[in-house]
Amino acid sequence: MGTAALPPADRHLNACAVTSATPGSSADPAGTGGARTLFIYYRVASSQAAAARPAVEALQDRLREALPGLQTQLLRRPEEKDGQQTWMEIYSHPQGVSPQAQDRIEAAARELQALCPGPRHVEVFVACAS
Repeated sequence: MGTAALPPADRHLNACAVTSATPGSSADPAGTGGARTLFIYYRVASSQAAAARPAVEALQDRLREALPGLQTQLLRRPEEKDGQQTWMEIYSHPQGVSPQAQDRIEAAARELQALCPGPRHVEVFVACAS
């Protein structure tokens, strides 16, 4: 998704939301030089899905407003297992999601605990070097 598809407020950068990702810096301790993208997955009871979806979408709306330039997605596996769905939130930014922005995302997600009581698994990825 390019910045043209984002609302005007989301086209501006915010120092809290981005990192310059200098290889070997504290923002990029592995020295990859890549922009960090967060993939957060968790289970939602199928019986709670109708209530959880608008709650997660509202959370992502607030995060995009608070962290300009942040791009979000909400996905789920197509199948259900044992009355549960697996959902995934994706957070990206053209300059990467900083550790501080990640902390803010994770703190904000605590409000979802009643609808999504299980653990949230957070994975951080960077693009492969070309």
